[in-house]
Amino acid sequence: MNKTVLNLFIILLFFSCKKNKATLKDKLEINSKTQTTKLIELESKEEELYIVKDSLTNVWTQEILEYSKHQNIIFSTNHRPIVNTHNKSVIDTISTYVFKESKIEIYRAKHRDILISAVLQNEDFILSDFIMIGLKVYVMEKSFATGIPDNYIKIGNSEYSTIFNFLFENGELKTIKYEGYLD
Repeated sequence: MNKTVLNLFIILLFFSCKKNKATLKDKLEINSKTQTTKLIELESKEEELYIVKDSLTNVWTQEILEYSKHQNIIFSTNHRPIVNTHNKSVIDTISTYVFKESKIEIYRAKHRDILISAVLQNEDFILSDFIMIGLKVYVMEKSFATGIPDNYIKIGNSEYSTIFNFLFENGELKTIKYEGYLD
């Protein structure tokens, strides 16, 4: 009798421990999903796809900065002076370049250019030798090995300070929008 009770107790203990482990795992998964949901809700009410590609966003930023020096594109330009926030005795420049439906805004300091914003809406601007207005959505999906929900994808750096937004309409890339952080 004692042996039967002891065996029953061991079996009961084994199953109750196993259940607790599963419950803990379930709680961690639920907690992880909740945190992810909160992160997405902070960014937008809709689910957004954000891909972290630090080196790629640096290359794209430099490519856009180079377009402002491009000889084959005739930009309408506007330059306005601005006081440097770190040194009030220094005057820097914000340059705006417009070509067709596209607009690039650059902060020009004495030794450095910083991309502030860009909205590219015509095929004259090409990133990484293949990303341009009119690109088919399936090419972008294949290049980044992911589906693109709601015809919208964000690719940026891990600090969320350099973000490229790609908007697709009717299966083609319609707009590339750059959002940068300027200190």
